[in-house]
Amino acid sequence: MRTIIAFYVSGIAFTILVAERWSATSIIEILTLQNIPGYSEFLLSFAFIFPLLFVMKPFAEKLNGVICAIVVVLSLLSCNLQFDTHFLPVLGVFFGGNAFFCFPIISYFSYFVVGAYLSKKKTSLNRIVLVFAAVGSMMLLAYVWRTGGMPTRFPPSALWVMGGYLFVYAYWLMCRNVKRWKLIKMIEAVGSKSLQYLVVSNVVIFSVFQVCSQAGGFDVSGAMTFVFWLAVFTVCIVCSFAFVRSWERLRMTMRRGIGRKERKGSHEQSVAEEAQSSGMEG
Repeated sequence: MRTIIAFYVSGIAFTILVAERWSATSIIEILTLQNIPGYSEFLLSFAFIFPLLFVMKPFAEKLNGVICAIVVVLSLLSCNLQFDTHFLPVLGVFFGGNAFFCFPIISYFSYFVVGAYLSKKKTSLNRIVLVFAAVGSMMLLAYVWRTGGMPTRFPPSALWVMGGYLFVYAYWLMCRNVKRWKLIKMIEAVGSKSLQYLVVSNVVIFSVFQVCSQAGGFDVSGAMTFVFWLAVFTVCIVCSFAFVRSWERLRMTMRRGIGRKERKGSHEQSVAEEAQSSGMEG
């Protein structure tokens, strides 16, 4: 539920600040998923992946190497399917399409199934997965070397999906040892609230774009480009941190208020019961 709300917030912010379309119709189209705004579509994919994983939980418990390999192959084959999603954009969230830039769940599902398979293993490094991941990434590098360009990304081709295997697997292995890092508390603070940080950062970036557009553009080059984006990044972190802290304080205040009401109600009930008991004794 939080992810779909994050999609709505980010999507509406993009529509107002970047696309500059502010109307009830535009908002309704987003709420009913008739329009999937840019830079927010991946949030919708994550929103739908959770119920899909819940439905497939019984199958995940029986997951083995053979089933994992079959699902990976089927997922990669689905990249060849082409859908006209203009009449129903939400289909692009699952299968890809040409109505908007999307991250189709089925096309990228190999990442999830391999992750579920690895989570059942006691050892971190799996040689078979490592070889397969290396082959996938090497195929992408060979394609880039021969053609001088990248394979299709929207909708994703099988080669594009496979190309990230080794990098994602290496990142996963690194995260397995994250508890050894001295800055773990800072990392956990950001990671535990990553959705909030992401949404606030999106709104900040969209706002910067709007300000620059209203100012007739903001031309940066050379070293100033780095300074500009570093400043934007800093503002994103500060605003995100302030929002998360404010939200946590609001939740704590609400919890304390509910706790006081419950204690007050319990006390009043105890007094009433004692009074009733005293009356009966009398």
